[in-house]
Amino acid sequence: MLTTRRAPATEWQRLLTDLGISPRDRILVVGPSSGSLVALPAVPVLTGPHGMALLGPPLDVPLPDDATATATGLPDDSVDATLMFSPWTNAGQVGAVAKEAIRITRLGGRVALGTLDADTLLDTSPSAYPAALTFQLFPDLADRLRAAHRHDAMIGIELLRAGIHDVMVDPFDVPMAYYDSLDDCVADIEAGAWPGTDTLDDDRRALLAQQVRRLLQGRRFPFVDELPWLIARGTKGS
Repeated sequence: MLTTRRAPATEWQRLLTDLGISPRDRILVVGPSSGSLVALPAVPVLTGPHGMALLGPPLDVPLPDDATATATGLPDDSVDATLMFSPWTNAGQVGAVAKEAIRITRLGGRVALGTLDADTLLDTSPSAYPAALTFQLFPDLADRLRAAHRHDAMIGIELLRAGIHDVMVDPFDVPMAYYDSLDDCVADIEAGAWPGTDTLDDDRRALLAQQVRRLLQGRRFPFVDELPWLIARGTKGS
């Protein structure tokens, strides 16, 4: 679940710069179907099946209410860059998402597709990525997450097939949320902010909250909670 609502603008600016995207550009950011992008420095923000945010200068036409990652309703070449954070429910939809992202991006603009780097998250200590604690406590969720992301390598291939000829795929830490206090962090996690936590029953959720408090008790707040993502990107017309 992508909970970017409290990630400060500076963290997103850093990520965009690392991806070769100017923070001053007109950028369409699309989140996964299970979450939304809200309260970013965006005009407008579209809630619904896919969280969408338009960063930078506004478009002459608004995002349609029924916009999806495969049919945004935007004109051809209307944005400077497109960043799609896993807005598909199965691997068969990745190609259609890539084609739509390329269609709406101007010639010379950047197109990026991202997916949660499940292997890195599952193989890393919670001291690096606190969300890894969930899968240490509940190995069955780890098996589910790994299975759900077994086709992650396809994002680069689908971007290439869709028309981006010079594709790079690299790991990035993506800011998921900005927490002012431990209580805020625990409340968000109990609400299902971390991957897999929306499936927990009350007992498991209570156990996770208890362990999160122990893990982050000495953490300096505020802090930005990050998750590892694989992001494939390239330039339209390359």
